[in-house]
Amino acid sequence: YKAGDAQVVFHLGFAPGVIELTGTRLYNPEARPVPGRERPTVDQPVSMVDNGDFSEPLEGNWGMGDGQKLQVTLVSTEVTGYPKGVRLVTSPPPDSQGWSVGFGQRCKAGVRKGDAVYFRAWMRSPDKVRVTFVWEMAEAPNTKGISQMVRLTPEWKEYRFLGRAFQSFGPNETQAKWFLGHDKGTVELAGVRVENYGPATDHAFSETIDYWGGRENPDTWRAPALERIERIRK
Repeated sequence: YKAGDAQVVFHLGFAPGVIELTGTRLYNPEARPVPGRERPTVDQPVSMVDNGDFSEPLEGNWGMGDGQKLQVTLVSTEVTGYPKGVRLVTSPPPDSQGWSVGFGQRCKAGVRKGDAVYFRAWMRSPDKVRVTFVWEMAEAPNTKGISQMVRLTPEWKEYRFLGRAFQSFGPNETQAKWFLGHDKGTVELAGVRVENYGPATDHAFSETIDYWGGRENPDTWRAPALERIERIRK
């Protein structure tokens, strides 16, 4: 249909009475996430967040924290290509949950069900705190397409996580956030990218999931494990 050739109607003639409506939305899950733009691809992904290089004031998109549980300031970085970053000083209450302190923004672009959503950001923490990155529904029940916790190191490192849109969403219906309520300490971020790659396959991406929680993994377990496989299981 062309614009204006279809309509949305509530038929109300069944019985007398009062009806109240709110939050009415109608959208095509097969439509393009951004009107007038081609579908995202590996070569031309669509950015879902604003000011990921922190070159503009934070108030317009990222926010400035509450001054108590979270303090936010702009800083200079040594990350190639990203001279500016943000410092997050977290002071969560005792026994708090990770989500009790958050930093992020709503995603400006929509996604189609099955689209690949790829997160990349440079991060470090002199206090080696734990952080969880999530891409989730912006409203309850806050179902998550990405949820990965890592323990940061004092050195800058790029972290990369891949998720899939479990349903179609319009602009501002999802959000990208860091949960910072795990530990008290300082976290620095730079070069944040959350992008929609459309129907790209998983093989197009690499991830840095921290299976060891920041602990050293000297790989000494591997040789004995292979020997036991040969001796016991075979």
